[in-house]
Amino acid sequence: MQTFTGKQFFPLDPDPADVCVEDIAHHLSQTCRFVGACRKFYSVAQHSVYVAQLCGLTFRMHGLMHDAAEAYVGDISRPIKGRVHLVGANYDKDDMTVRAFRDVEDRILWAIYQGLHLGNVGHFSEVREADEVMLSTEARDLMAKPPKSWGALPAPLAMKISPWPAEQAEAEFLKLFNALR
Repeated sequence: MQTFTGKQFFPLDPDPADVCVEDIAHHLSQTCRFVGACRKFYSVAQHSVYVAQLCGLTFRMHGLMHDAAEAYVGDISRPIKGRVHLVGANYDKDDMTVRAFRDVEDRILWAIYQGLHLGNVGHFSEVREADEVMLSTEARDLMAKPPKSWGALPAPLAMKISPWPAEQAEAEFLKLFNALR
């Protein structure tokens, strides 16, 4: 695929040398949460900034980058993400490997962490908890009344989400990234 900055990136065979934080920030600022089902456009970049802000300093970069792979593969809704499999994911006609989509995302996240010199990828409970708090807050502020319960979610934040324009989300993402570096 061609990225925002004009680089070439291979989502199914990611190379850390092809990773660029400006691409990640831009792509996520253009990607709507909930595959576009929000009442107003609300970017994955803004969501990521909020998740990072809910995390303690030790996990803040992990919070910011937790959805960074979506910059290269888009957002797939939670109910199907764990059930999607790719056949022939290595682009080799003789290798019809079946690979879970989450594995593809994990490989991309690994490349992102290596390419940006962020250390090892981690799936930390503090980041998951912050993500769930944001999910609860987003459901309240950005989504229509659900036809069915989303299940047990933590209490939403007191603040009300006001979606940022894509340009602001991109700038805030980069600003926080650079501050955490």
